Amino acid sequence: MATGCNEFIVSGKVIGVGTNKFHDKCFACARCAASLAGQKYAMLPKASGGTSLYCANCTKAVNDEKQAEAMSRIATDAAAAMGTGATPPPSS
Repeated sequence: MATGCNEFIVSGKVIGVGTNKFHDKCFACARCAASLAGQKYAMLPKASGGTSLYCANCTKAVNDEKQAEAMSRIATDAAAAMGTGATPPPSS
């Protein structure tokens, strides 16, 4: 069973990543759908569980978004703890 599409692998090229197997056509970035064949990529955890593959550009974008969300939560929590009513910086 292919990880990317949940279909059986009956023929063609198979790409293995850890314990996951992908059809050649399914070995693509979860965000932009670019083929990952021969490219640098990362396997990142999904909030809902499991993992997804991302190309180098989308890996950076996903990590930047996660960092911005974390910074916003920290600013909100700090403002609440201090009772200042300050608002978090705008996310980019």
